Amino acid sequence: MLLSSFCAYDIFITTDLFVPNQAELVNSKGLIKTVMTEIAKTEKEKDTVFVIKWAVFGICGNDERFSRTAYQKKLDQIEENKMNPVILDLQKSVEDLYHINNKVVITGTTGRGEFSNAYFDSNLEKYSFDHNLEKRKRVYEMQYTIKNKDKVEFVILHNLDTEILRLILTQKNGQWSAQKI
Repeated sequence: MLLSSFCAYDIFITTDLFVPNQAELVNSKGLIKTVMTEIAKTEKEKDTVFVIKWAVFGICGNDERFSRTAYQKKLDQIEENKMNPVILDLQKSVEDLYHINNKVVITGTTGRGEFSNAYFDSNLEKYSFDHNLEKRKRVYEMQYTIKNKDKVEFVILHNLDTEILRLILTQKNGQWSAQKI
């Protein structure tokens, strides 16, 4: 009996057998291109637009998230997947560079903390910069909430603090359309 309990525990921890599947949004690259197009429309003065995909923050090693057991982490993963059955994988969906309406849109990340002091870090290294050195560059950040598999809300921030655009994107037959709200 003890052996079967150990085997069940091992299967639970080492496999995703009990973890609900998540589905990627349909045409996620098209979704992001639609968002980039809307961001490019807001920039009137510059021909180069910088967009932050996500922010990276340093976390201290004594944070409670690091002291969880494998069992607790697996339960968290199950709960997370139940709560978020549809996902947007920005690593797969966001290109490094877009050419939209005579503008170049460059994407990257930002971070704050001990190990990340770059204000804008692009995979295209020549476009990375520190905010202290390049205060005149405008940077946009996208934040999103998935409402359901066919509807996503995006909020676009300017220089990490001012909301300049709010969009609802809806999907029909694999095509995304944006509506300002």
